[in-house]
Amino acid sequence: MMPDSINNICITGMGMVASIGYDVITCCAAARAGIVRSTGLDYFPVLAPDDWDPLSLTVHQASLVTEGFEGKIRLLRLAHAGLVDLQRQVPDAPWTHVRTAFYLSLPDPLRVHSGLSLIEDEKNRQSLTKKAQEAAEEPLDKDMPSHLIEEAVRLSGWRGESLLKFVTTSGHTGVAEVLRAATVDLYNGQVEMAVIGGVDSLLDKDTLWWLKSRGRLKTPDVPAGLQPGEAGAFILIETSQSARARGARVFGNVQDVRLGDERKTLLEAEVPIGAGLVEVLASSAKSAGWTDEQTVWIISDQNGEPYRAIEWGNVVVRLVAKYKAFEEPVLWCPAVSFGDTGAASGAVSLCVATSAFDCGYMPARTVAIVSSSDGTYRTAILLTLSNKQV
Repeated sequence: MMPDSINNICITGMGMVASIGYDVITCCAAARAGIVRSTGLDYFPVLAPDDWDPLSLTVHQASLVTEGFEGKIRLLRLAHAGLVDLQRQVPDAPWTHVRTAFYLSLPDPLRVHSGLSLIEDEKNRQSLTKKAQEAAEEPLDKDMPSHLIEEAVRLSGWRGESLLKFVTTSGHTGVAEVLRAATVDLYNGQVEMAVIGGVDSLLDKDTLWWLKSRGRLKTPDVPAGLQPGEAGAFILIETSQSARARGARVFGNVQDVRLGDERKTLLEAEVPIGAGLVEVLASSAKSAGWTDEQTVWIISDQNGEPYRAIEWGNVVVRLVAKYKAFEEPVLWCPAVSFGDTGAASGAVSLCVATSAFDCGYMPARTVAIVSSSDGTYRTAILLTLSNKQV
């Protein structure tokens, strides 16, 4: 069962690889400094709007890890590098001696066939609709997530079990979902430690064509769009009792995880009203006990797309009526430094938040990590600074 309050779940480790660093410390420090390491992608040219000359697409690539790899192997490379860093950051964690399980947010293998409503050309839309129907009839590789984590565990030198307990492919909201599932298992005693993670790359050719055909890529002729990125990020969580018993370093506490729904979705080419995010943020505000005088700190998955900007504008207007503190929130957007990291974005935001707690550059003692999927799901993760960290 899911407890009413989950603030005795704490974060005791994290590892990450992305475009601006090959370990979590470098990644978060670089993001804090405003460093961006975008590059041009030569194998996916876009056309200049004035003279139609080919230009390189701007992307956020973890080149030393993923360059030259595609598909499942690219994801494996990111998962492997992220797990190696997690073990390097917390080498004393006893995950090989206790019941430890993995909870993963991965990209939807059928996402490249979604969002047909975004295609304006009817002939092209009909052709892609037929391909989507054919793809939906083909059997999915249901064992892929298990094989991915098993191979990443083997390559990283992990000596414990590679038990995969929960997988989601909902995109940006996936990490909140796996965090909630892991919390339930920790409370029920099914596991003693949980490794939650997100792995995704928007840089394979099929995904890039999908984004471009739906008008979602930021290009010279589409100034409001996303810049694709990639990342593999993992977070170690356990109960506060477990952390205290072994004298573990605590980076932050998970106070709440909220799940909601938005009826007007991006993939259906609709204008969002923000109802889902209002629901989860209002619940988070109540849980956090925010007052009008407190600083509201939010880490958002805003990525430059008009849909998300409109949604956030509607959310703020509606929340200000209830919580005056939302008039001037402190808003961090990791996609500025990392690009859009898809199913890994929630894990990236968790690392950014816990690193801020650890290094003492947080603007408040509580942060809400909010995410919107391309579909209906909306989530908010509430993290708090441990009193022992002050």
